[in-house]
Amino acid sequence: MDLQYKRITLNPFKFLKPSVRTESYIILATLLAQIAMLFATKTYSALIVIFSSVFASCLVELIHSHYVRKDFFTWSTAIIQGILIGFLVPQSYPPFTIFLVTFAVLLVHAFILGGHANSWINPVCIVVVICWILGMKFFPSFFISADTLQNKNPALALIQNGTFPTAGFDPKITSFLNNNFFNKLGVSIPDGYISLFWDTHSAIPAFRFNFLTLISSIVLFSFDAYGLLVPISFFFPYGILVKA
Repeated sequence: MDLQYKRITLNPFKFLKPSVRTESYIILATLLAQIAMLFATKTYSALIVIFSSVFASCLVELIHSHYVRKDFFTWSTAIIQGILIGFLVPQSYPPFTIFLVTFAVLLVHAFILGGHANSWINPVCIVVVICWILGMKFFPSFFISADTLQNKNPALALIQNGTFPTAGFDPKITSFLNNNFFNKLGVSIPDGYISLFWDTHSAIPAFRFNFLTLISSIVLFSFDAYGLLVPISFFFPYGILVKA
């Protein structure tokens, strides 16, 4: 009689979503794509700010790891926190100040508030708020008035007054899309929207590459790295405000 053997593996379970380690690597990959665009556009001042916040975050992680045994993925989490802080701070912000604020907040977050898993605050938001309080002059002012919000398309108004520059390739792509797609639907888009979608040239790096941000969001939701609670909680009040 032939004996049939069944293969026994050490991993009999199928996970419903990626592990925390995998999620952190996916998020880090999407952020590195944004950094690559900053290199491509030679925005070195923003890269210096991001490096300062990442260095402070990793330094806190190094100090905390000396006292608490950790998994390796916490380092990627520390890098992600540092990158997010640098992305949300203007590129003209003093690097030494952002280093000190990031280091102080994350040190308190790690040793007093429980670190990544047990924290009841968002340390990235706290750092950005403190940076805004200490250096309001570095943050861009609002360019949209109440009349513009009520009577005009704010994005089109900012494009027309030169706040958002128009790239040289914009008219050709806009014309192609209007002739082949939007005109069939009875609508058209003006020049400048492609440039706004590609690179806004904002002083805050997180608001620059909207197309890349959209692709990154699709990737994160495809891998179930984020739940639907946050976007739904945003769109619901946003829709009510727009309707009102």
